[in-house]
This record gives sequence, C-alpha cells and structure tokens, in this order.
Amino acid sequence: MNAGAATPLSGPFRLVAWLVLCLGVGFGAWSTWVPVTEPFRFGFLAHNAARYALAGRNYVRDGFLAHGGVPNLTPGRVPRDVNDPDDVPPRIPYVHHPPLTPVVVGLAFAVLGESERSAQLPFWIAGVCVPLLLFVLARRLLRGIGPFVAAAVCGALPIAVIYGGHVDPQGPFVVLGVLAMLLGWLRCRARDGSSWPWLAAGGLLLGLLSDWSAAYAAGFLALAEFARRGTRTDRRVLWLPVLCIAFVLAFVVWIRASGLSVGGDFTGSAGIRSWSALTLPGVKLGAELAKWFGGVVAMFTPAALALTVLAAIPALRRPARFQDSEFERVVAVLLATGVAHVVLFPAGAFIHDYWTFLLVPGVALACGAVVEALRASAERRFGEGFGVLVVLALLAAIGVSAVASREAWYGREGDPRHGIHVQIGTQVRGSIAQTERVLTNIPFYNPTRSDLLVYPEFSFAADRVVRGNVLTEADVERAIAEEGPFDVYLSATWTGVGEAPVVAALASKYPERAGYVMGQRVRIFELTKSR
Repeated sequence: MNAGAATPLSGPFRLVAWLVLCLGVGFGAWSTWVPVTEPFRFGFLAHNAARYALAGRNYVRDGFLAHGGVPNLTPGRVPRDVNDPDDVPPRIPYVHHPPLTPVVVGLAFAVLGESERSAQLPFWIAGVCVPLLLFVLARRLLRGIGPFVAAAVCGALPIAVIYGGHVDPQGPFVVLGVLAMLLGWLRCRARDGSSWPWLAAGGLLLGLLSDWSAAYAAGFLALAEFARRGTRTDRRVLWLPVLCIAFVLAFVVWIRASGLSVGGDFTGSAGIRSWSALTLPGVKLGAELAKWFGGVVAMFTPAALALTVLAAIPALRRPARFQDSEFERVVAVLLATGVAHVVLFPAGAFIHDYWTFLLVPGVALACGAVVEALRASAERRFGEGFGVLVVLALLAAIGVSAVASREAWYGREGDPRHGIHVQIGTQVRGSIAQTERVLTNIPFYNPTRSDLLVYPEFSFAADRVVRGNVLTEADVERAIAEEGPFDVYLSATWTGVGEAPVVAALASKYPERAGYVMGQRVRIFELTKSR
C-alpha cells in the first residue's frame, strides 16, 4: 500500500485490469446519464436540479454579472406592466453556497438551450472525470491492480451511480477539486518542493467555488503534512488553508457589497442542518441515526465498507506507519473530509443522503489497496490464476450490490408530488400569461414568504411569480396587502392535498369564478394531476 508507481502486470492480468476499469467507470457513466430522461422525479436529486436550473435561467436572462453575479431564484422575469419596466418581481438571492453550480447551469443553458439534459451534462462530465482522476492519483499510491480497482469502485458504487451527475454544490465538482488538490500536492512533494503546487491551489479553488466542504480537505492535508515523520515538513501546505480563509473573506465581502446579510442570506440555513435541529420536538435521534446508517450501507455496499475497515486496521494497529505511508495519509484526508461534514451538520446529512458522496474516493482507494494486497497474497500461495479469481470475486460482491441498489433506487416510484408539481407548473405555463402573478394552495417552506417553494420544480416549470400556502380568503387578502396585486388563484389537486376552502368561498361569492378581492381581480383555475 506504499506510494510508488504501479508495478507491471502480466499480459492477461493487464487485460483484466483494464477491463475492470472500463466496466466500473462505464457503468457509472451510463447509470448517471439514463435517468435524466425522467425530469424532476427523484427527491432531492430533482429538487436541487430545479433550484439551480431556475438560477441558471435567470443568469441567461439577466446577464451573469447582474446583481453583482449573485444567483437569483426569482421566477417570472417579464414585467407585469409593459409600460413600467421597473415593475418586476423582487430579487431572491441564494448564497448559502458558492455560485459555481448555478453559473455552470447558466452557461450550459446559454450554449445548449434550456433543458434538464443541458443542466446535468456538465455535472455528468465532472462525475465521469472523478474516477478517471482518482485512477491517476491511485497510480502514485498503489501497485498492481490497485489503481484499476479503486477507479472502478469509485465509478460503480451505488452512491456514485446515483449522484455522480448530481446538479448540486455537494456533487462531482467539489470531489473533483479535492482530488486535483491532492494530486497537485503529491506531485509537489515528489519534486522535493522545487515548484509551487499550482495544481493543488487550482483544485482547491475549484472545490471551494462548488462547496465549503472542500476547505476540510485543505485543513486535513495540512495536518497530515505536519504529522509526517522522517522527512522535512513542507510548510507551503499552509497556503492551502490560508487560501480557504481568503476565499471565505472574499465571499463575505462580495455578499455584503451586493446588499445581502451574512447572518441571514449566507449562514441563515446553517442552524437547521446542525445538531441543534436534532433537539427539536418530535425528532427521534435514534431513529434518524438508524435510517441514515442503513442508507450509508446501501449506498456504499457492505462489501466496500468491509474492505475499507480492513484497510484501516494496519494504520490503527501501528499508528507510526501513518507517518511513512503516502497512501494512508491520502485516504485519511479523504475519509476525514467526508466524515467532517456529516459530524458538523448531521441534520442536513440525515435529509440529504448525497452529502456522503465526499466519502467515495476514500472508500474506493481503500478497496483498491485491500484487493491488491489479497491478490498478491493469493498469487504467492496459489499462482496468478487464483489471484485473478480473488479479484473477480471481490469485485463481483461490490458489483452485484451496486447493481441491486441502483435498480432498487431508480425502480422506485419516488415522491409522486415532485412529478405532479412539474405537470401542474407546465399547465400554468401553458394557460396563464407570464405577466400574471399567481396565488395557490401549493405548500411553501414558509407560509409568510413567496420565495421558498417546497418544490422548485413547480416554480421552474411554471416560470411565474407565485405565492403559496393560500388556503383561506383571509390568506388571499393578506397576500395582496403584503405584496400587491395578484391575478390568478390556482387550486391544485394532488396526492395528500384536498380542495382549499378558499375555492368554495370565492366561487360562492363570484359565481363567474372571477371577481375582485380588496379591489384586485382574482380568477380561479382548477388544475389536477394527469396521473
């Protein structure tokens, strides 16, 4: 498991190694490409895709430097009064994460046109590059078939085949950036520090532009470098945490210059993702932990997790070995990076299972190391043929679990409300003028605000200014008083939500299903699900 170039493999075994690599990476690439044909179907995979597609569409409409470049989630950009170009919906900024994801989606829309396929294409490409870059990194750390196995596992783990093309900040771009940072640093160390690690700095910057979790990797890499024994510590590694600090400070200056608040717009969602959210009434921590742990086992497969534990045992039994093994340092940094985000923000991790995507490279490297060690041991005792069988048996155990988990996940119906909201939003877009503002009983996160849809799929598909949670006539009056005139009330009927009382009240008051509330015209539309 020590660092160094991969030792030559015999002809037949070399063919097996390349076949393993191609199958693993190819399976992951195929798996993350196919489901895009079913837009906005699968939970948060679709939920966040719609959110960032909405921001990307606004980048194309308004210009990438509009509002200082801050992502804008406002649907419905056409002014209500064509004679008053200033009469536009208020800006809804979204700066909980750095802006790389919506910018990439916007660029894809500008080049390829607006579609979910366009939105996911850059992330799919990045997801395919993750196991390929891990292969390059692994060849500096593992011998024999280890690098091939690591890349194959990285591409084929269930969490990778599901979220490898995820349109989200905590998707493939942040992992790609972390891997590039580690590869750049290893190259710098191999040259005895004779050149500044530009690849390391560039990789870290790519990760930071995607998500804050990339900063964990920089901090753990610095700790690993200073924990090294027997060789001179390269203090330039401290520039990586310094780059993280500078990036955060620059981000804070940017949002303040854009008229936003640090405590609200930037860090406002941190509390609901942290340990404090687990103390709320009705939250059963034990049940949440059990559910989360079961999901992790399914997403990483029992076989891959068992191999990861086996890889950790030597380092745990002989801590000093960590000081001499580049492989163990890199794996420790990768696993610690993935674990840190979950430990700091467990409530978020319990909801967003894709947060553990950060663990994929570390688990894959550990699997590659153990499989190569078992292959070498079997080959010494029983010959090369038996070593091949050991490799194939271990990979089959991971592969069968990966295929089964993928089929179970993609085969499920998913949350039916996601698909239904797209249908309703499409009906709105086709039947109501874009200059008309909409009230609806479709639920929102916050009943007092019109910007935080539970289902951004609806907002993206409808592309209208919408206020939700309007369930009574008083809600209609309150919405108009707070935000000005609305034109249309939509009664959307779908699973779990019945007829809103306001429909009957307004219909009885206005038999023609059109009238005035507080002097403002309100028309009533009935929208129903098509399946």
